[in-house]
Amino acid sequence: MPVRSLVILLCLITLTGACTPQAPDPYAQLSVAELDNLVEAELDNENFSNAADIYAHIVRLEPDNPDRYRRHGEILSAASRWDESVDTYRNALKHFPASDPRIPDIARDLALTYAIPLQEVDKAERLLDLIPADRQLDRLDLQAVFAALRNDPRGALKLLYQASQLVDTTAAAARIDFHSALAYHQLGQEENLYKALFQAVTYSEHLGLSRMIADFWFEIGGGTQ
Repeated sequence: MPVRSLVILLCLITLTGACTPQAPDPYAQLSVAELDNLVEAELDNENFSNAADIYAHIVRLEPDNPDRYRRHGEILSAASRWDESVDTYRNALKHFPASDPRIPDIARDLALTYAIPLQEVDKAERLLDLIPADRQLDRLDLQAVFAALRNDPRGALKLLYQASQLVDTTAAAARIDFHSALAYHQLGQEENLYKALFQAVTYSEHLGLSRMIADFWFEIGGGTQ
């Protein structure tokens, strides 16, 4: 085929492709309430990745709501989409002032995501600056995780004991129990490990934490994925 004809043919193919209609976005016309219902239905069926994709539309509709970013990061974590979860939490930290009372929870969730599934402890440690002094439970808990990941399980357990004296919610209890299990595993204390892990599973309400617990369970040979 002559070069001129080939060029014309390629141009026609390009133009034809450019004119191909795109499939309509099935969620574009839905309200936030309708999208929330769809997300919950997907979560009930443990379709975490689908739920995360739908929830992205909610974040776009409510870009000034920090709670939406945190929930999206949580669902992405449940789907093991850790890098996207990190990006979502980071966007929240960039978008909202440190004085917002919801920022410490977002910073804590981001720090745990960096530290445990991604093993980026240095990045996680830098987020301690966003956890105020009056959030001593969270500060002690995070410091314990960092100690465990730096091969100091006994130091981690001392910090976790201090944190356990401040626990006032089942969500916090689940985090403390899971992080204790990490330290007990390093020490080879199987009885304490399984006791702490069972309590973490019982109390966990956070989808991202539940995913971390499940991954750890498989890692230590407790089941198959």
